[in-house]
Amino acid sequence: MVLKKKMARSAVYQILAGGIAGAVAVGVIGTIARPDFSVSYIHGQRAFDYSDERKLAGWADNVFIGRVTAKAGQTTYSTTDIPVTLWSVDVSESLKGSFSGAVTVAQRGGYDSMANQLKVFEEDALLSVGQEYLFATRRNSAELNILTPKYGDVPLSSEQGISAGENSRTAVRERWQRAIANQVPRDQLIPKN
Repeated sequence: MVLKKKMARSAVYQILAGGIAGAVAVGVIGTIARPDFSVSYIHGQRAFDYSDERKLAGWADNVFIGRVTAKAGQTTYSTTDIPVTLWSVDVSESLKGSFSGAVTVAQRGGYDSMANQLKVFEEDALLSVGQEYLFATRRNSAELNILTPKYGDVPLSSEQGISAGENSRTAVRERWQRAIANQVPRDQLIPKN
């Protein structure tokens, strides 16, 4: 009886040792096989000139000022492998649309862990937690509030006066209020075939 217990205990120890050795081997092989970190720049086709704030204001469902409070996750478009990073934003002022309180915005681009690669869409740097931005977003078919790359996430300067320049909160708000008042209607933005 004692011999059987010792043999059973020995078998358990062997299984545990084998499992630990296997896990270590997988970890070492995974580390060795992991590609070097890289940055990939992805470009898409634009339906109109995003840099024209009047056009972008017409396209957007919501234009608002808010502060990024946290990274809320990551997903991908169902038809592509482009990562989409989700951000929690506290809205401080809505210029167009009805956003208030906390919202989630989606930014094309993000980290691909399998490729060990940061994928940057349209040269639009990932948002920064704690930074205040003016956002121009449009809701897509997946119910995500997608921001327009580069021109729909304008970082606002925390400085005041002349040193803040064109990215001061006041200057950006006034510029976008004019753009919204003179927006190009959505049906005029995309050519009809």
